[in-house]
Amino acid sequence: MSGAALAVGGFSVGRRGGRARTPNPPTGSIADKGWHRSLLAIAVLLTLGVVVLSALPIPSNAIAYAPRDFDPLPPPTNLTTYGGYFVARPRLGFWGDRGSVVNVDVQITWTDSRTGAVLFGGAPGNFTAYVASASSPRESPSIASTFVAPASRFYVVIVWVGRCPTPTSGACANTTLALQAQSHTTVPTIYLPAQVGGSTFGAALVIAATAGSRARSKGGRP
Repeated sequence: MSGAALAVGGFSVGRRGGRARTPNPPTGSIADKGWHRSLLAIAVLLTLGVVVLSALPIPSNAIAYAPRDFDPLPPPTNLTTYGGYFVARPRLGFWGDRGSVVNVDVQITWTDSRTGAVLFGGAPGNFTAYVASASSPRESPSIASTFVAPASRFYVVIVWVGRCPTPTSGACANTTLALQAQSHTTVPTIYLPAQVGGSTFGAALVIAATAGSRARSKGGRP
């Protein structure tokens, strides 16, 4: 009787003890390797994302300037007083994000103000394109070919014309200057943070998955 009672009591305790625990999966099983595969899958997705970003077009902004779009500008504080400076009107200022670069193409034609004939064989003479802050264009403009926007703000194009001491003296007397330009602004680094972050994080996931897999393999050896 006592043996039967113990048997019944043991059966009763076993029923009340709750759900039976699922045994741990053996080392090397599919369940054991699941998290390694998940990390590798995420790393692959990040790599694909970086590739897609590299293929996306870079945002850009293009502006065309006619002769009427430029006004004379007193010499900037950091540049020569020889020649003449012309600044694009404020309505043609452009927004430049930090890190933006600007390419400016300039065309200059000199004509006789009396006859309209093209002078100097059509040669534009010396000139340089600059980019400056729209709020203070005379304060330290930068040469357009090497310009990188230091901050996100509005900028304007400035063109220096250096054929004569002034645009209306010397050989430039009795002439008409026709100044045209095209600016093209891009932000080549706009996707760089995401590309660097995705590449770095993807590599870290691969390293973590590989290290975990090796540790599991060593732990499962007899």
